[in-house]
Amino acid sequence: MRLERRWRPSVLAVPCLGLALLLAGPRALAREQASANRQQHALVSVLDKNNAPVTGLTAPDFTVREDDVAREVIGVAPAPAPAHIVLLVDDSQSMSEAIPYLRDGLKGFITQLSSGTPAPQIRLMTFGDRPTLRSDFTTSASQLQKAADRIFAQSGAGSRFLEAIVETGHMLRTKRIADAAIVALVNEASPEFSEDSRRGVEEALRASGATLWAAVMQSPRGGGGQSTEGRERAMVLGDTTRDSGGINLMVLGAQGVASALPTLATALASRYDVTYGRPDRLIPPTRLAVDVRDQPATVAVRRWAPQ
Repeated sequence: MRLERRWRPSVLAVPCLGLALLLAGPRALAREQASANRQQHALVSVLDKNNAPVTGLTAPDFTVREDDVAREVIGVAPAPAPAHIVLLVDDSQSMSEAIPYLRDGLKGFITQLSSGTPAPQIRLMTFGDRPTLRSDFTTSASQLQKAADRIFAQSGAGSRFLEAIVETGHMLRTKRIADAAIVALVNEASPEFSEDSRRGVEEALRASGATLWAAVMQSPRGGGGQSTEGRERAMVLGDTTRDSGGINLMVLGAQGVASALPTLATALASRYDVTYGRPDRLIPPTRLAVDVRDQPATVAVRRWAPQ
């Protein structure tokens, strides 16, 4: 008699198959996560020689470098204005003649950004004598404009600009507010009395992720730049403003304030989201450079590379 041995599936087959399926999910997820980690984003504003936004740019128009190493630009898309904006306004004694133009400039800034979709939350502060909250974060244009109308130059007061930035940076970090911009109006004739240094300002901006934009009233009489505090402020308005991802807009005379702040509003509302590739590496880059090909332009981008 012939005995036939019939094959039976091993009892281990089903558990092994289940284990393979369980491992496949996390591995696929890990691959997707690694791919996403290799893609980085840079928020960029591009301005022409008249400080007007350059529109219609596409991926081939941009170059991206990290630590002077070229990166592949994957895509470019329009980006909205920052979700949160803090207005820091000089109301020291030196602003006496400029207050009417300052109010007009603030109203133009507020009106322009409040009409966007989505409208950003805007906070208004002054820093003559000390940083002072005038209106907390709101999307209400009327509330902000009423606060702007209540701004007057403070007799005998100097500037606490650097202190206001550090305080704002700490507030943004504490509230975990991302994608924020600090927009400042500074009169260079105002003596600076902050005890904070450029290093402290830079640390506050790095920690909060905020960009710093400034409109600076030039003064033929000079003023704050002659003291140690004034020199620290000048360095912040120069290198730190640029490195954080903003620009420094020079204003000639009090009347120029009325148009300077709306100009900054236009730049903030005309950003690009530039997506680029970064290979896996153990040491993260420290510097980011984004430029536009074949045309002279001012490119505002956070030069401290994303980690």
